[in-house]
Amino acid sequence: MRRFEDPSAGVDLSVLRVPGFVYLACWLVTGVIGCMDTSERRSALPSPVHDDDLDGRKHDQQASAGDDGIDGFFGTDQASGTGGHDGESDSIDGGDGAIDSLDGIVSSDGETTDEPLPGLSRIGVACADDSTCDGGTCVATDNGAVCSSTCVGAGCAQACDTFCPSGFMCIAQPELDAVSCIPAHAALCRPCILDSDCTSAGPAKCVTYENGSRFCATPCDSTLPCPFGYECQSIDGLTACISATGQCQCAPGADGASTVCTVTTNAGSCNGNRICQGDILTPCDAQIPSPEACDTVDNNCNGLTDEGCGTPDILDSDSDGTADEFDCQPLDAAIYPGAPESCNGVDDNCNGATDEPGTFDCQVFYSDEDDDGWGAGTPICQCTPSATYSASLGGDCDDGVDSVFPGAAEQCNGADDDCDGQTDEGNICGSPTPVDEVCYPGPANSGGQCFPLVNAASVTSSAYAWPAASSAPVASWYQPPARLIDLTAVDASLSIAPNFTLAEFAQSWKGQWAVVRPEMVSKWQAIRAALGTPLYINSGFRSPGYNAGLDDAATYSRHMYGDAGDVQTGGATSLQAIADQCENQNAYYIKLYVGHVHCDWRDIPLGQDFWPGAGKPGTMPVIPEPPVWADVPMPEANEWRVGRTLQLAARWTGFDEGTPFVRWQIIPPGSNSGSVWERQTDVAVVLDRPGLWVIRWSVGGVVHGKLEQIVP
Repeated sequence: MRRFEDPSAGVDLSVLRVPGFVYLACWLVTGVIGCMDTSERRSALPSPVHDDDLDGRKHDQQASAGDDGIDGFFGTDQASGTGGHDGESDSIDGGDGAIDSLDGIVSSDGETTDEPLPGLSRIGVACADDSTCDGGTCVATDNGAVCSSTCVGAGCAQACDTFCPSGFMCIAQPELDAVSCIPAHAALCRPCILDSDCTSAGPAKCVTYENGSRFCATPCDSTLPCPFGYECQSIDGLTACISATGQCQCAPGADGASTVCTVTTNAGSCNGNRICQGDILTPCDAQIPSPEACDTVDNNCNGLTDEGCGTPDILDSDSDGTADEFDCQPLDAAIYPGAPESCNGVDDNCNGATDEPGTFDCQVFYSDEDDDGWGAGTPICQCTPSATYSASLGGDCDDGVDSVFPGAAEQCNGADDDCDGQTDEGNICGSPTPVDEVCYPGPANSGGQCFPLVNAASVTSSAYAWPAASSAPVASWYQPPARLIDLTAVDASLSIAPNFTLAEFAQSWKGQWAVVRPEMVSKWQAIRAALGTPLYINSGFRSPGYNAGLDDAATYSRHMYGDAGDVQTGGATSLQAIADQCENQNAYYIKLYVGHVHCDWRDIPLGQDFWPGAGKPGTMPVIPEPPVWADVPMPEANEWRVGRTLQLAARWTGFDEGTPFVRWQIIPPGSNSGSVWERQTDVAVVLDRPGLWVIRWSVGGVVHGKLEQIVP
């Protein structure tokens, strides 16, 4: 017979048998209440001398064919007259002429009676509390609470083979001269800190899992298999049931149970706790270890506080060379008296002022009285534009008129609208006769394919009323063209590049006159050559009237200015490959949509062909990226559990001209690349395993996001 020692109790407990199983180990179980009043039970049990079948009960049909009838289920099968493990207890004549049932209820004559107490459950049956069990004890298991029972008195230990049903363990309590039926895996996977947190619910020990948390483990072997989802393993010197996933959840009856946990970073390890709140095991509440800072906190959890910070009278917490008492931000090494002032909304040099004029990274702004984006006079250098100094460009020859500035469209008005020193130049007041021409790379990519231009001022169609430049993001970038191509007067089928015709970029049904910038055509030809596959122009030039009639078009769409193209390949290559080539060709703005890629070169100086005298090199301002946002709402923390399906949805604002292309990458634990979904604004992810999940997304190729989440 093998023996095990319980170091917490200091008692050796022998292995006891249960019908059909041999259990490896038993630990002392405390706090188990007897199945009936102790004095009453003792009066019902004689000495072992008269207990022929060692079941702790007397007068149980000793004279009838050896039919003892004790099977541990405490029911009645009077018709059979035979005993055994048939799931019901056998009828017994206790010697008084009455048929008694072994249900643990004692009659007034000292024998068991065949009438169980009404409304009481028997051993192994689901229960609500102790009062609903005829044994007086309701215990929690991983499958809910069930009734237990205790045998007290001489002969109980010998009766253990027949006292407990399958799935229960017979636990000896020598100090009470008793044995108890306890569910074998009652405490399995319950959060714990000490062994005593487990043994109150049955034979179990508190063991450490790989993540540092501790959970109860129950004994197992070939005769006592583990429940579904658990494996019989050796851990902490014990052969026990361990969760196959390496994680434990909160079983019924474990509400409020806690265990330890550890959070580790490169800076150190900090300890904390996790607690069962209903069926949810809370995340580890340990602080996140960080490098030690002089802040009276043990940041790295090494037991020391503010090590290496020096004595208080010369304390320099951020090591910036200025003592804390003279430093306006003693925990920020970039801030101290005399530090260079930056445009960051912070008083970097501790002088009491924030982002004052003249900082080393300030920008030049001119006074712009008419808010046309161009200023005049002497500029000042400041971090952000102000009410009076807001223009990053100078040279406005009339700062009181918002339609007059360098590059403005010359009007037939007797004034110098474009500040070039000339008035009404270019036959602006004449008929729409050719005044010049625009030339393209041509079929040989060597130039020479030219088309005549007409004066835009002579075009009176309302479809050619460009939106006011003064309200555009940068007025100088959005001036109406002074010259246009008359598509009805040219052969649009002619090649303006080796792989493109004029008709691909401009169609007369979108408007008779067009702007197709040679600079943009050259960029698309270079992209076509790099990809080696045909490109199809979804949209090139749009007249202002045509653009205004589109649902998703931007008010200031660059398609109206001839330097934007919406392009796709018909599936010969990916949209991302086109976007990459646009970036190689220095496109100012690139956006991916479901069916095409938008690329434009709005920052190239306005051409002298369509905008004579305007947009000369060196005058183009630097502005922030256009306002585009996207968001992927994340599920609540309790949804990040194995088996859950997450619904992820990308939402956006600022994407004009269609639905943006959304690319997802889902990387599960143990993988380097994972699954990729493209052109889907919504995806469903099944969390089929525990560990670190990585989710990346990209919206329109310009907004990107990443999430890392541990699934317990």
